[in-house]
Amino acid sequence: MKFDLAIRTAPRKVPVLNYSIETLRKAGFDRTIHIFAEPGEYCIKGKNIYLEIHKRKKGSLRNYDYALKWLIANSDCKHIIVVSDDVIYGDLTPIQAALHMKEDYGYYSLFTHKGHPQVENYIKKEGWNRVKLGKNAWGGAYLFQKHIADRMTRTWFYKKHLAGKTERKEKHGQMSDGCVSECMIHLDLPMYYHNPSLVCTAGISSTLGHKQINDGYRFK
Repeated sequence: MKFDLAIRTAPRKVPVLNYSIETLRKAGFDRTIHIFAEPGEYCIKGKNIYLEIHKRKKGSLRNYDYALKWLIANSDCKHIIVVSDDVIYGDLTPIQAALHMKEDYGYYSLFTHKGHPQVENYIKKEGWNRVKLGKNAWGGAYLFQKHIADRMTRTWFYKKHLAGKTERKEKHGQMSDGCVSECMIHLDLPMYYHNPSLVCTAGISSTLGHKQINDGYRFK
């Protein structure tokens, strides 16, 4: 699978990173896994791992931004993805459609949230569905064309959100999923979600303190 992947992580009471890596390898990803971690101690298992532990806490969105920009600058692939440490991977073969698409697009989301109140409306058929979610997007496991990710990080909206100057309050201002989706609307680029979801999450509290179990829609 010709794309580069980064995982953002932080200390958790119940670590799930190693299980996430295990399922990613079983799904067929054999390239280097790049891990960007908030300050803390980690015991990471497996080979072909790049680990960078920040000296100071960045927060969820800024760690996402750091990982994304690191891949933009250092990856030799045309496609990149940044995910959280609690993602559990299933069949990833459908992403080949994104890797071979010639037209520009915003992102292909590996995660489709079964708890989204309008999931039945925006995921109307099996396979990839083109959607327009904006700030209400959930999930954040977005596969980008690298030049589109670079273009996104240079937009006024992304910079404003990263600086914490949007109208969102408290923890919502740290979220990457809605921010990225809104950026794609500003750039007028299509977004795609898969039915069924290609990944799910481990079902524990997120690094932002969200308590709901974020299972993937019809995840197999």
